[in-house]
Amino acid sequence: KLAPDTYIVSRGPFLDAILSQRRHSIRKATLALTAAKDAESSPSDHVPPSKYDFVAGCEGARSPTRAWMNPDASVFSVGTFELMGLLSPVDSARLRSSLVPGHLHKYLASETGLAMGVVVLHSGDVLWYFQVNEDNHALPDGPNATCDLARTLAASFPGAPVAVAIATQIDPPTAYVWKATAVSNMETLHRDNVLLFGDAAHQFHPFSSQGVNGAIDDVVTFLDLVQELKQQPLDMDCLGRLYSRIRLDATKPLVAEGLVFSSKFKSQPSDAWMHKTPPVFESSSSDEEGSTGVLRMAPLAVLRQRAFNYRWATVPKGVIPLTAADPDFACSDAITQHLQAEVALQVCPYAPALGLAEFRHAIASHFSTKDGHMGEGSSISPDQVVATNSAASALAVVMNFLLTPSDAILIPDPVDFLIPLTARKTGASVVRFPVDRRGLDIDVLDAHYTRKIKFLALCNPHNPLGFVYSAAELQLLAQWASRRGITIISDEVWSDTVVNRRTAFHSMATFYPESTWTVYGLSKGFALAGCRVGAVVTPSKAAADALGEHAGFFSTVEGVSCLSQIAAVAALSEAGLAWNRAFAVHCRAATQLVVEALNRTGVFEAVSPSGTFLVWAKICPALRLTSDQVAQRLRDEALVSVVPGSEKFFGPGASGYIRISCATDMERLSEAMQRVSEWCKTQRQTVVWNVDVDENATEQLHFKQYCSLQ
Repeated sequence: KLAPDTYIVSRGPFLDAILSQRRHSIRKATLALTAAKDAESSPSDHVPPSKYDFVAGCEGARSPTRAWMNPDASVFSVGTFELMGLLSPVDSARLRSSLVPGHLHKYLASETGLAMGVVVLHSGDVLWYFQVNEDNHALPDGPNATCDLARTLAASFPGAPVAVAIATQIDPPTAYVWKATAVSNMETLHRDNVLLFGDAAHQFHPFSSQGVNGAIDDVVTFLDLVQELKQQPLDMDCLGRLYSRIRLDATKPLVAEGLVFSSKFKSQPSDAWMHKTPPVFESSSSDEEGSTGVLRMAPLAVLRQRAFNYRWATVPKGVIPLTAADPDFACSDAITQHLQAEVALQVCPYAPALGLAEFRHAIASHFSTKDGHMGEGSSISPDQVVATNSAASALAVVMNFLLTPSDAILIPDPVDFLIPLTARKTGASVVRFPVDRRGLDIDVLDAHYTRKIKFLALCNPHNPLGFVYSAAELQLLAQWASRRGITIISDEVWSDTVVNRRTAFHSMATFYPESTWTVYGLSKGFALAGCRVGAVVTPSKAAADALGEHAGFFSTVEGVSCLSQIAAVAALSEAGLAWNRAFAVHCRAATQLVVEALNRTGVFEAVSPSGTFLVWAKICPALRLTSDQVAQRLRDEALVSVVPGSEKFFGPGASGYIRISCATDMERLSEAMQRVSEWCKTQRQTVVWNVDVDENATEQLHFKQYCSLQ
């Protein structure tokens, strides 16, 4: 039993103290604490696992056991550090009476990312620390630099007596530096009979305040599993898999929360948000949104084998691909269960030409529900739905059916390349009209309209700009199109990825049902790109039948795998939609983190999207590099792959931008943004910024001021 006010600081006694309370539940298991001394070795070099029932890896943040279990794990800086020390005995005695023992006193600076904490220890000593943004203050390289920095930082808190004492004391303050780091590509907490505990298992950012709590939860969870399994001898493989899944599911959201807090800390003055208007991070379970599912990363080894289209399977090892809009997350468990049940039937006959009845019903229901796509009071019938081999195929089927070489179609610029590419393949003329984040501009449409134009393509939510058309805009567009007899082809593949809580998605067909052909897919919102399943929602049953006849559905030339349709049905079930809600919560925080990180660089400017999980970032004109050049250099030098804003991908209006997909976990995003930040620092140091020639005076001033601060 521990004495009151005793702090356990070493890992061995910490585990022993807890294990001793419940050693009867371990039965014959023996605990061995790894004591590896270098990161190149495995536990077997120091504690042969075969000698024990299980080995606990508890070496902390730089755990070699973790590296042995997770060879792709990467420890990276999060761009903040803490400077900490004790006041001199004289100053501690003088000031401790003005402080509450055992309580944290927090002081906030107006400088971006600078805060100070003070604690009176039970010994009577006064502990102080500074939380520091590494963009503003370089990591000190020695004792003298550390002391100088401590005094400099203390001067930023003139109203704090402890800070005044640090800044004015004659003897150099004793200070220590602790650099905050995180770990990406952490996939398992067990291998063979070895398990990870504490900081070796999860590296929480200090802002999450979960380090000791996490270690306690690890041990309690492990012991509970030992009791539940009641096996003798212990099945360590089964126990390890359960322990790993439970603890990773529990800790990853907390790790993500700390990383997002860190990004906020570095982006805004501390006194503008810390403890006053803190950001809210939650996997929402409100009645309005419904419960959420659990997100789990797909194994990196699988992604490297299977994730193509500019993603993991196509980039060199070490490069983080934030490219094609395809989530790195494993799909919902509901999808797996439905597919397993279908395969177990061992029957694979032809499906109905236009799709399985349950598939067509699921799509119709999804579009018709109040918090789905169509809006209250609107509905579609299952016989308006045609199952297609992906949203891209749906777009091609519709355009080949509707467009002729004598037609012209209005298409936004920029927009995903598939829309103009597919239109041109029909022989129709493509008329591009400019679009920006402000959304619909009827004057722009009028300026580009001619009598030859019979069609208009819409992308809602918009890829790559990330905005969502409002109901008022769509109503206005419906009126404009109706007066001119224009048919609208609405690409709504991103409709399940609205990330802004204040933004509601509305389908174009709600306002213009008689002349809207809706293209839909489940690759973005449900991580089903490889299933190649989508749908067309047509204006009527007759239109669906005519489309099916024209495209060859009734002659089996076209059609969708039954398994893919079953996966879609599962995705749109309540369990699948819970996964989608969890994904939206994640994307909300992920896009925010990326936007704030990019805006800190002085090289990129970005705005958080309302829909999609994409960040569209403007390149500083002073950099004097094209979008393709920036993307290439980020891949080669920062080891981060992004999509350039080139005409090839989005049209002429994309020049000067890059697109970043945020559909991966917070650890990978944070590591990628740290790499981008470091690359941007080298650009600011080596490039002669062209701040006097560019025509955009506002940007000139912004970047000139930023660079002068550096």
